[in-house]
Amino acid sequence: MAERRGAVLLASGLTGSAVVVLLLVLLLAGGAPVTHPGLPSAPPVMLWVLAGAPLAHLVLGTATVSGGLLVGGQLGEPTGAVRAIAVAWAAVLLLTFTLLGVEQHALGVPVSQFPASPQANGLFMAVLVTGFTAYVASSAPRAVAPLALLALVPPLLTGHVRTAAVPWLTGSALVLHVAAAATWVGGLAAVGWLALRGRPWCPALRRFSPLALLCAASVAVSGVVVAASRIGSVAELVRSGYGVVVLAKILALLVLVGWGYLQRRVVLAAGAPARQAFLVVGGAEITVMALTFALAAGLSQTPPP
Repeated sequence: MAERRGAVLLASGLTGSAVVVLLLVLLLAGGAPVTHPGLPSAPPVMLWVLAGAPLAHLVLGTATVSGGLLVGGQLGEPTGAVRAIAVAWAAVLLLTFTLLGVEQHALGVPVSQFPASPQANGLFMAVLVTGFTAYVASSAPRAVAPLALLALVPPLLTGHVRTAAVPWLTGSALVLHVAAAATWVGGLAAVGWLALRGRPWCPALRRFSPLALLCAASVAVSGVVVAASRIGSVAELVRSGYGVVVLAKILALLVLVGWGYLQRRVVLAAGAPARQAFLVVGGAEITVMALTFALAAGLSQTPPP
């Protein structure tokens, strides 16, 4: 019971910390919502809620992937439930769709034209897939994790990627980047859930470890491709707000690789892996991952150099 309470406190603390990091990135890197006196605009509160939507999308999508890995049995015996998370994710996406429509209407865009916009199309497709994910959660549980990864994609392709020099390459790298990150974080969170619930977590960790290594490599390579498509020189990397956030993400990835190495060489290398050691190292990894998600959500709204 104490460990479950600690997990709840950790989740609450991570959520608050991620929101703070997102706010700092938006304010310091130039992605914060701006209103101009005398010009039409939605209320500032609505603009800030929309600014937090990408983070909510990443977190709830990854949570659905995590639950999908559990109910689908990809890490061992099927366990847990995921429908409520998928429904909450769909609700947040639908709310984002509505608020974005209100914002566009405040800017003078006719309501009839809003559904044809790229942002609206991306959100609408994501809502459809998340709703379908919730619908099939009980009848086809092994499909939940792949569907959740699919639902993460549409909103990704309606932002900066559309203005890249080679959109198809940048878009493909971005999709791989987010899918690999969600699988990495979701899988680790799933193993942690098994450990906290007293379920067979060690076989799940051994099964997940090679996949985590592949995900880490995919995140690194795809991240370089995406960053290189937006940053043209070292000077832009160190002098622009966008570049500084990219550097922060690189640092976070290096820290995660270090924790992952410790997980493989210390926790898994033991004949009988210690549950407490896994929870400590895994908790540190999840903490860095949550803050990295906040950096990624902020970066998606930061103007490239």
